[in-house]
Amino acid sequence: MESAKEAAQRLSDAVAADPTRRIGGFCFLGQWDGGGRGENWYVLDSCSAEGDALRLALEGGRELLIHGFDGLDIWKNSITIRAVERFVVRYGPGQEREIRPPSGWPPHSSAVAFELAV
Repeated sequence: MESAKEAAQRLSDAVAADPTRRIGGFCFLGQWDGGGRGENWYVLDSCSAEGDALRLALEGGRELLIHGFDGLDIWKNSITIRAVERFVVRYGPGQEREIRPPSGWPPHSSAVAFELAV
């Protein structure tokens, strides 16, 4: 299993190699944040590790922490993570939301827990 620090470095390297990967919409457990694919876009400022979590810092001060992840794949048009324990979305100081997989997740073997569209 890849550590958060290793995953952050690999993701940072991919963004540096192809800056067009910096913009994307998020899909948590099959649901696009804010609507359908491409309706809600974010700019990825940086990737790092925060403890055992992969931390994505977004333009505008939002952060996404991905805990207990496995299966990070970097594709031409998306970045996917096969499995996660939970997400924490930070909107600002003291403002955060936790997202956990629903019971019965994944619904089928090809499901991914997280997708960042690029």
